[in-house]
Amino acid sequence: MTLVEVLIASTLLAFVIMSTLTTVSYSLSTLRMARHSTRLHEYMNSFLEELRVRTFADIQAFAALPQPVNLTTTITTESMSAVLPADVTASGTFATVTASTPMQMGMISLELTMTWTESNGLTRTKKIYTTFSENGLSDQYYVGTGF
Repeated sequence: MTLVEVLIASTLLAFVIMSTLTTVSYSLSTLRMARHSTRLHEYMNSFLEELRVRTFADIQAFAALPQPVNLTTTITTESMSAVLPADVTASGTFATVTASTPMQMGMISLELTMTWTESNGLTRTKKIYTTFSENGLSDQYYVGTGF
């Protein structure tokens, strides 16, 4: 082998190694973000389950508070079982859609938002939108931003 062949082979090998390391780094970053996202979905579902067992009057009380309601402190002080990590904040915006009257069931919408900051400084947000009526919780759907 000549010196030129060794240099070309070394360059190709360095390129392959760097490409592999970049791919592994990106894969680990994506895996970490997916784990965090899954954990937040579990926390959000836990919050919804805690709210689901409450009476409609309790949900109306949340709607009467200044919005958005800081659920990070409310959850821990009102004996809800969900405990958030320190890097996650939870808030909920409750809005009366239909007032409760003798002729009509009340309905309150909820936008549950969880926000956290990644180790690289990016702020991420997950949201669930749902509706509570006097008959219970309606459908829910997730919206993720910053991904």
